Amino acid sequence: MTQCPDVPGRLIVAEQFETQAAFEAHQTRTKASDWFEITAGIPRHYTLRTED
Repeated sequence: MTQCPDVPGRLIVAEQFETQAAFEAHQTRTKASDWFEITAGIPRHYTLRTED
């Protein structure tokens, strides 16, 4: 996690997952959390990359 250099108060978060299934489990868990509900109005942008 790093502070965005262009927007004060914005954090840039990077996460890595070993498998697609691990990412999907994380998404499922996150969407059931209080944090997801509290931050529902904040846009989320994802970039997914896979290694061959």
